[in-house]
Amino acid sequence: MTESFKLHKDENISPEELPYRPPTWATNVFCALQGAQDDKWLKSPEWKHFKNVHREMEQRQMSVSVIQAINRICCRHVIDAESHCPNANIFIVLPQDAVGDAILDDIKVDMPGIGVKQWDFALDAAEVKKPRTGSSHVRLIDYMARQSAGTVSLTDIQHSLKLTSLKKLRETLNATDHPTTRALADMGVTYVAGVGRGSKSFLMKAA
Repeated sequence: MTESFKLHKDENISPEELPYRPPTWATNVFCALQGAQDDKWLKSPEWKHFKNVHREMEQRQMSVSVIQAINRICCRHVIDAESHCPNANIFIVLPQDAVGDAILDDIKVDMPGIGVKQWDFALDAAEVKKPRTGSSHVRLIDYMARQSAGTVSLTDIQHSLKLTSLKKLRETLNATDHPTTRALADMGVTYVAGVGRGSKSFLMKAA
């Protein structure tokens, strides 16, 4: 067996990411096999050495579902007399808790020889903010994109873009993590703030 299993464990994973059964599933199955139970058992479902047989049944059923899903890909196809299968990469996201640990242990037991590796995964990628279409920020980016290498004073930019004030523009350019500032930096434009009374601030575009 030559599977490569790439694992990501996330403490923020919600139950919907894995094939959880309905909350009543464990109770119904247990009662079907062991007979009807009283209210005391329903509140504290102990059985043999299991303190919570509900949780144990749910976890084991989860492992079965995940392992069955894994084995529906090409790793179930035998390609030679030694029962080897094609290489397969399996990507799975597991919760960072006892359930995730138990599922991983069950996978390794049922699929001996499987290689387990961590992989980088972002459940919700950070939203990339962009300047609003038609805003003065977009017009500034377009304006600087048309400029040749050199410097342009903020006063000239104010007149060209018909800005009523430079205060907000300066605040934006001083914020290095602002989308507009980053967009200007990507095209080689740097903000140079004037120092002292009467000094001018400008944008400098690299060649």
